[in-house]
Amino acid sequence: MEEPASPAQSSTSEDNDDEISNVKRFRIDDPLNMAADIREAVGENELYAPASHQDPALDSLHACLTSLVPGGKVYTVVQDMLLLGLRQFLNPNDIVGIFHIPPTSDFGQTRLKRFQKQVDITQNHRGNANVRYGWLAASGAAVKNIMLEGPGDASFSDVDESGIVYMVLCRVILGKLECVPPHSKQFQPSSESFDNGIDNLQNPNYYVIWNMHADKHIFPEYVVSFRVPAKIKASRIPTSPWMPFSMLFAAISTKITSQDMDLVNVHYDEFKRKKISRIDLIKKLRQIIGDKLLLSTIMRLQHKVRSVP
Repeated sequence: MEEPASPAQSSTSEDNDDEISNVKRFRIDDPLNMAADIREAVGENELYAPASHQDPALDSLHACLTSLVPGGKVYTVVQDMLLLGLRQFLNPNDIVGIFHIPPTSDFGQTRLKRFQKQVDITQNHRGNANVRYGWLAASGAAVKNIMLEGPGDASFSDVDESGIVYMVLCRVILGKLECVPPHSKQFQPSSESFDNGIDNLQNPNYYVIWNMHADKHIFPEYVVSFRVPAKIKASRIPTSPWMPFSMLFAAISTKITSQDMDLVNVHYDEFKRKKISRIDLIKKLRQIIGDKLLLSTIMRLQHKVRSVP
């Protein structure tokens, strides 16, 4: 999970199978400072609407998902939690729908009981279960996997083929955290003293939940789907002729490790030799560099270029 005040950083690497299969990265949200608002709103027995047909990828889940009424209290609380960190990129009109995941099925009830039991176990073992809300970016297919099989085996990506992003709001048991730097090959706690990870203890962006803990430490509650604004699509990677890839690579070369820069050059060479498409290259750049650094570098370069007389 990432800080609500920072852009999303939940990408899946096709070239790092160990990291994909053993790690779930969550956007950080405030602990349960808004959880009381959600519980209060749900407690008011707010009316729900049938799941919206605006969202084709979720059509097969209508029996499992409940669409929240736009403007209702629960809808507004979840929307505000999302926009808290993404307001500079999104506005409420970009949201396609907000859905509740009611634990009414046998699997849902089992998952809820398992999560609650793990809260008690972690509380007794650590003195603090450290339960927080966090966002997990997923494709429509991954949302289905989460609903039907749980989060443990879902494969995640942050943008659906239709251009829609799905954010799953989950309660997460963090327990005791250790620092796990970006691009780390670590796939489990370094010792029994830790439960899960965080990218930076002083200035965190996301949590790292090990796959061994995913089914017990993660409880998905809501799904938000929204369309990526055109301005974000355009700014993710330079497409204008006045900002070639070489300019971008020169700018980020001092910001990433030499090993990562070597990977960038390898994939760029594959692109020039037409072994991978431009879209594939962009995906790999985002995986290696990270959206936050990539976007800030592009914006700085665009400003610099526009400032040149």
